[in-house]
Amino acid sequence: MEMLRTGNHIEGRLCVMEPGLGQLNALFVGEWSADNGIRATLNQFTGAYSVPVTLPQTGRMEGTFDPAEGVMSGTWNTDAQTLGKFLLVKIESQQQQIVQMEPAAPAAGTVPAVVPAAPIVQANAAISPLITKTVVLGSYRLDEQAVRRLVDLVKRGTNVITPAINASHKGSEHIHIGVDSLLADPSVPAVVYNLIVAANEPIVKAGTNTVVVNLKKGDANTLFVSGYDRIWVEGKAAEVKEFLDEHQTKATYILRNYGQTLNSLIFLAMLAFLPSIPSLRHRVIVVAFVFALLLLLMYSWRLAANTKIFLREAKSAWYEKNAGWLLVLLEVGLGAWVGYLIQRFMGAAH
Repeated sequence: MEMLRTGNHIEGRLCVMEPGLGQLNALFVGEWSADNGIRATLNQFTGAYSVPVTLPQTGRMEGTFDPAEGVMSGTWNTDAQTLGKFLLVKIESQQQQIVQMEPAAPAAGTVPAVVPAAPIVQANAAISPLITKTVVLGSYRLDEQAVRRLVDLVKRGTNVITPAINASHKGSEHIHIGVDSLLADPSVPAVVYNLIVAANEPIVKAGTNTVVVNLKKGDANTLFVSGYDRIWVEGKAAEVKEFLDEHQTKATYILRNYGQTLNSLIFLAMLAFLPSIPSLRHRVIVVAFVFALLLLLMYSWRLAANTKIFLREAKSAWYEKNAGWLLVLLEVGLGAWVGYLIQRFMGAAH
């Protein structure tokens, strides 16, 4: 969020980042009251989303400025039933100063010429736009050493000394600064499925760069990077994604992203071939095996966790680690058996 105040008049822009979806932009115009409060109207909404959305038309924003802390906090809402909170930090723009030289002392008996003083011009430095990048990630299995490397990679290139880590499990949140603090907490489970690693310079008042890795069990994993240097933002996003790709489990990724599509195709194929089987008994057998295959596929992509993090124990045994591939092989075998039955029954009909 950026705001410019001129007397009691304020104007600026609001940008709401939604990792994995896109961003919402809006302009606002309003008034600054005598008690350091603001009231503004939101308008001219634009958005860049990866999915179709309905943009708001109007909105309201209210906040209060704290002169002691130099921050403004408040809320915003729109006619599309979207709302949120904001925290604005006062930043003094760099200024170009013109130094005015003192004239030399006049000689005795002379009258100094009166020269009108030129006005001092102050030019505000142009503020670069904030660059943001959101990356949708794959499915991962991480152990303690991988988590340590990820935390070190997230903070590298920022002014954050130790990133914040939030490990959640069955509704409980475990927020710590650094991996050692997280592991020292006995209430943190040995295996977690949801983890957030964040290096946020604005929060610690150490700069403007932000890196957030959000790993989830059931939803898409995302990476969010922001800053005023486009090269740094792009490079940091590529660096973190490249590291995580080393720990990707492709079987889980395929099941979670293409499981429903595969189920639909198998069901349509069954409907296409079923009329070619004349015997009712044979049709029932094929339908039973097809539905067993569909249930197995559905169980596979729903059961497979998008993220699994082993904090205090070694990774699973080979059969647990490759459970996704074993399920795929079982599904392929069952699918081949269904195909054999269809071919056999159709051949018997001829």
